[in-house]
Amino acid sequence: SEYINKYGAIKSDYNELFIKPEDYFSAERVYVKKDFLKKQEPVLIMPDNSFAEWKVSIPQEGLYSVNLEYCAESKELGSAQCSFLIDGKIPFDESELIEFPVIFKDETPIIHNDGQDDLRPSQIEAENWVWSAIKDRDGYYSPVLRFYFTEGEHTFCLKTLSGTLAIS
Repeated sequence: SEYINKYGAIKSDYNELFIKPEDYFSAERVYVKKDFLKKQEPVLIMPDNSFAEWKVSIPQEGLYSVNLEYCAESKELGSAQCSFLIDGKIPFDESELIEFPVIFKDETPIIHNDGQDDLRPSQIEAENWVWSAIKDRDGYYSPVLRFYFTEGEHTFCLKTLSGTLAIS
């Protein structure tokens, strides 16, 4: 992609930055909940068509991956869908539609009928926490998407397009 051609050769140590989800400076339709799904720390709940924006201080120019711990819920799609913006702009096409998969589990144990056939149970949402980097949903760029930042102050924004995303 054009973005990789422009920034791909920049040396980076891939430093990690940690931001508390509840420390957003601008948001719409989000709320903070405590003691959510066994989490002691506050959790940011982002329903359909919401956004949260954070300020971040970048210590050195480079490419950074963005990681988060999440629990996704989506009644129809099997994933929560979001956009990721840096300084108010979508940096490249792949960050316009990012998917955070919902985790499913068996509703009941597998049942064996008289003929010893296995009867698969229905699947339900597991409501498990997942630690993951932002990835290309189509799998063209792997293993994770990397975002270019100059040294200094920046903002990044996560917008939910569909589904609910809880961020820890």
